[in-house]
Amino acid sequence: MSMPTVTPSSDLDAIAAQLDPLNSPQQVFNTTGIPTSTLAFWRSEGRGIPFVKMGRVVRYKKSDVLDFISRNTYTSTAEAKEGNQ
Repeated sequence: MSMPTVTPSSDLDAIAAQLDPLNSPQQVFNTTGIPTSTLAFWRSEGRGIPFVKMGRVVRYKKSDVLDFISRNTYTSTAEAKEGNQ
């Protein structure tokens, strides 16, 4: 089984520049395109991007968003299918 390809650091740098240290679900959507409803579903299922919960406030750490992107970067759909099994 092959490992996900690491996103070039210049790509991650560009994404990182768009993120705050702690990001709302809307900010994560604006950066990644992952709908806030999907982020909410993932939170309820215990998967996806790790999150910080402070009372009713949900935030995503910049480092967790960047790590999620890196872990889910592939060079082909076949590689992605292998990584998701």
